[in-house]
Amino acid sequence: MNIQMNITNPIRHVRLLIALILLALLSACASNSPTRHFFMQGQVLSVQDQNVVVCVGKAHGAEVGQVLSVYRNEQAHAAPKAPPAGFKRVPMGQVRIVEVFDEHYARAEVVSGEIHANDTAELER
Repeated sequence: MNIQMNITNPIRHVRLLIALILLALLSACASNSPTRHFFMQGQVLSVQDQNVVVCVGKAHGAEVGQVLSVYRNEQAHAAPKAPPAGFKRVPMGQVRIVEVFDEHYARAEVVSGEIHANDTAELER
């Protein structure tokens, strides 16, 4: 019986340590840390010449120099009398952030493609 207690005691310590590590990792995701900004996405609000305003800012982790891929959501075509087809993401080009205005907005320049208002700009890290 004494041997059994000596074996199970270290196992309990390991389980407790693993639980504490997982708790620390989960609390880091809930805070405003770099792990929160693993994926950044926002809408293209306006396009004028090669200047674009996007709805991503400091609160989303936006930084000058980041290149965002731009997509347009288009309705997928379905056969007649078929159920609704849904949507598909179509790559439209890229933009580079040149100025972060505030917590929510940034100005970007078109790097490639044809970008329109209401497109979706995203950065995957």
